[in-house]
Amino acid sequence: MVTSLAALSSGCTKEGLTSGHTDAGAPPPGADAAVADLAPDAPLGFDVFVSSDDAKLGGDAAADAVPAADAATDTKPAADAATDTKPVGDAATDTKFAVDAASEGKPPVDVGNDKPLADAGDAAKDAPSACLWQDASVPVGGSVSDGCNTCACMTNGMMACTGRTCPILDAGKDPCALPTAVAFGYSGGLVAYQDQYNLNPSTGLTVTRNYMRGLADGATVRTCAPKLPVCGAPAVVSVSTIVADLAAADVQAAFALTTTPIYGVDQRPVDGAIFSITLASGGTILVGAPCPSPVMNSCRPIPAGVQKLADDLKSLATAAAGQPACAGL
Repeated sequence: MVTSLAALSSGCTKEGLTSGHTDAGAPPPGADAAVADLAPDAPLGFDVFVSSDDAKLGGDAAADAVPAADAATDTKPAADAATDTKPVGDAATDTKFAVDAASEGKPPVDVGNDKPLADAGDAAKDAPSACLWQDASVPVGGSVSDGCNTCACMTNGMMACTGRTCPILDAGKDPCALPTAVAFGYSGGLVAYQDQYNLNPSTGLTVTRNYMRGLADGATVRTCAPKLPVCGAPAVVSVSTIVADLAAADVQAAFALTTTPIYGVDQRPVDGAIFSITLASGGTILVGAPCPSPVMNSCRPIPAGVQKLADDLKSLATAAAGQPACAGL
């Protein structure tokens, strides 16, 4: 139902509007509220239409108004970085990496060029087992000496040599020509016998064993003449090695001393022995154990050349003792 107020007198007030109606023509609910909102005694100079179906005056905002959108339910939530966005690439999973040989059954791959890396087992199979030195084969780990420097066979098949400054031999001088006879061996000590060696340019090597208490047959001395290695042969001490050792400057200086020098620790006072080297041309040197560290005031350090000469002569003696010619000593 629509009620028109246009027919009312323009001087009518809100009191007259409400009081002139009967129940049969009572204004719809809410009309009084609408009229009450007008200023008192204000003239009504316009048409007001009230509809119970199409409009509600003074409606309940809580019931009639559309509620504001609930951000929690009516709006789209902000993108969750954990679910709605693409995570940053993981270097461990998104980048290229070498193939695990243990899990894939294939050799590792070089990421830079996609080529299989060398297999350690194959490398071991392909590694050389010997080196070539002066037309001779030297096994890996073995060494040779030219009488001055020592060369060792490396795992890559190459020879690595020391850089010692070697004495200059006279032009045309035979490196296997021993300049003088050399007598050497241990002296002193509480032992059953002592071996003395004589390296002679003409007769070669002779070994003399002196028995301190004699043998059952009454013999006190026995001798043998072992064969010397080929001069200059690789990986062994030969005459050329001793010739080069004797030419070293510190060795010549030691033999030139007027009194016999004792290098290192002399262990004879405690029933030990000392290594003696005597040249037929003159001069003797005694070589004991290396000086302790720090060096004692009474210990004379062993020169490098003297130590090498002593070591090479001992090697020559050990090789001689193992030969059949000296088995009866």
